[in-house]
Amino acid sequence: MTGTLWRGGVVRIARGGVRQATSEEPRDEAQMTAAVGTASGLLAALTAVFGAVRLVRPRRSEPIPWALLGRPSGLTAVAVCFGTGFLALWPGLPWWVVPVVAAPGAGSVAVLLYRHRRSAPGV
Repeated sequence: MTGTLWRGGVVRIARGGVRQATSEEPRDEAQMTAAVGTASGLLAALTAVFGAVRLVRPRRSEPIPWALLGRPSGLTAVAVCFGTGFLALWPGLPWWVVPVVAAPGAGSVAVLLYRHRRSAPGV
């Protein structure tokens, strides 16, 4: 029988290839770290795009106004990243699944939102 100690307490017991772990066992949950990093990167790219538009056209922000497209796109990117992070964490998928799924998902939603807002009457 083998016992694993962590900070003064038993966190795992193993015997003959069978293991049992407690809830205090340290886990490597990199999925949520990947979700935070992906959300930060997407928000940085979004603000860079809006900043570039603002520099090129300082008086007119017509093509992509912040209130109509920036804020919803940013909130959607954060929601998609954290949703993907939780969905990857639950079954134990690898961390790299989060940026691979979340970045195209958030980008697709932003493009759909842009097309919808451009085709809406009175906008």
